[in-house]
Amino acid sequence: MFPDKISAVEQALAAQLHNRQFAENKPFGMFKIELEQLLVSITGDSNFELHFNNADLTFSNTTTLDGFPDSYIIETEILPGNVGYLNLQGNFLDLKALPDIQYAMTQFTSSKALLVDIRQSGEANLPLVQKLLSYWLAPDTIISELQLNDASQSLHNIPLESPLHYNRRGKTWLLTSPFVLGTWELFAYTLQQQGMAKVVGMDTMGLAILTKQVRLSKHTRITLAHAIPTDPVSGKNWYQTGVSPDYFVEMENALEVAHDLAVQADSD
Repeated sequence: MFPDKISAVEQALAAQLHNRQFAENKPFGMFKIELEQLLVSITGDSNFELHFNNADLTFSNTTTLDGFPDSYIIETEILPGNVGYLNLQGNFLDLKALPDIQYAMTQFTSSKALLVDIRQSGEANLPLVQKLLSYWLAPDTIISELQLNDASQSLHNIPLESPLHYNRRGKTWLLTSPFVLGTWELFAYTLQQQGMAKVVGMDTMGLAILTKQVRLSKHTRITLAHAIPTDPVSGKNWYQTGVSPDYFVEMENALEVAHDLAVQADSD
């Protein structure tokens, strides 16, 4: 996102390597902090994050492992009134989580409404979110106009291999918190602006710079600033303001309120 800073970053990294600041036997946690601090201090961009993972480990939809960024939890439940509840927690950093989410969505084919809880979500892979949006949006919908350095491009949803959709307008309720950021904000803002969902909870974090992950080695990846989005419906994004809920409630009350709203909407 900031090509004018590349030369300064290269020089600083070369100096650190020359002075042996990045010792081979240094603990990963210490190396992570030092590298991220260096990149942020030079660029002013706080989106850098270094990740470590064991490429031989796999993660189930009920596993959480401290220190491993790919861990996530997917919970499903049918609430009273035949209201579906999908709870997404943790980090969804690549498309390997998609089959688990697709299986979860099959539980709601006969539900009268759906609550999607992203209050405790972490980072999310952009292509994964593009695919998830296809449960609600028509194929090839423009979901954002992206500014990438000196270029721009339209971002579309990505079709699902499965024909299953959940495109019942006004029957989806998104639960948000101040911890929701980045691509999950894109997810919530898009469905809200497209009129496909109502947002219940609190303003999200307001990080409107989308990120992507670049693999550095078998065990490491780095998160980088990628693009600044603009919604095609509102002509705006959620920078600093966050995604503002349609129904503002404290995050701990969002599930109860959203469920009541869904049941009431079905009875109207």
